[in-house]
Amino acid sequence: MARKFGCDHVRVLGDRLPEEESARPAVVKNVAECIRELGEYAGAGIAVSIEMHNSFTDPHYSMEVVKQVNLKDWKYTLPAGAESIKPFYDMIRPHLTSIHHHEMELPSELPYWQEFFKLLKADGYDGYVANECSYSGPDPEKVLRLYTALFRTLTA
Repeated sequence: MARKFGCDHVRVLGDRLPEEESARPAVVKNVAECIRELGEYAGAGIAVSIEMHNSFTDPHYSMEVVKQVNLKDWKYTLPAGAESIKPFYDMIRPHLTSIHHHEMELPSELPYWQEFFKLLKADGYDGYVANECSYSGPDPEKVLRLYTALFRTLTA
């Protein structure tokens, strides 16, 4: 379907791991195998990306999938109180071709996104950036203009 619509990326979620720690490796392996199969089905020219979502926001599990399959997309929640995104950025940068973000406008999140975009710009990043806007108020056009201004500021 991606090829039919001219898309070169398909993004999937790893989602939740079981509570029982001993069952997690089998689920991670299954996620990696399913993504590998999807990548084979997609064929050349279409990247299959995983969004770090739910249990997969833990880089331990996401990087384990990356070791098993060449994945490209990352969404990550920093630990509360983290001073810098740089250690995480250095870990994922070799695999990064697509960014999916949301809530970057929150004062608590904005400094991380500012640092992240500076690092991307310094590295010459030229991949996708997707915004998941959580706004649900009466003036979406105004919010879109604000996001546009924020992106221009972050990428200047």
